[in-house]
Amino acid sequence: MLRLFVKSFGLALLILLVGTHGLAQTTAGKVEFGAYSGAAFNLQGATAIACSSPSRCATSGGKTTHPMFGGQFGIAATPWLLLLADVSHAPLGEATASLSNVASTVKGSATTFHGLLEFQPKFRRIVPFGTIGWGAFHQGGSASLMGESQQVTGTKLSGQAGGGVRIFVSEQTALKFGFYGTSIKIGSGSSSENFASFGMFKAGMVFRAKPD
Repeated sequence: MLRLFVKSFGLALLILLVGTHGLAQTTAGKVEFGAYSGAAFNLQGATAIACSSPSRCATSGGKTTHPMFGGQFGIAATPWLLLLADVSHAPLGEATASLSNVASTVKGSATTFHGLLEFQPKFRRIVPFGTIGWGAFHQGGSASLMGESQQVTGTKLSGQAGGGVRIFVSEQTALKFGFYGTSIKIGSGSSSENFASFGMFKAGMVFRAKPD
């Protein structure tokens, strides 16, 4: 279940080895912020189940691809390393199932909070990057069965890794595209059964101080 996370981390390491010499550098201490939208995939959505007996049930929902949006703020620690704070949010939809006189409705959302290390070569117009970090995955929602509602929330430790490219349209503005894998610790052990993973595609704009 960690395959996506491992592949993304491998992509991040590969990107660090591409074209890192002969170009101007970004000065340490410069700040940047950005916003993005995209999609989360292989992430379980709202699923409603209604049963009239143990062997007779109806199920609805369970989509695994969802729209998402978010933003990040960061500072350059060195000419090739950025420290980023990243927040993303994905609505997980709403589902309703009914069977005989039994009806249930479920809706939810997921939010990630990560502190990231982003590595990139010396500045140029097209800048590949790799990133890795740690934080938390929060899932919240509500469930209603026969008119009785209950709030459900949970927060788990998570890690994120990935890579992509920045395309500078000016000295202070760039388009940013990336694929990321997020791994969530759902059990107490270290085996793969104690982790779940999903992917994200992010596309957005980054604004930062003028590079040197």
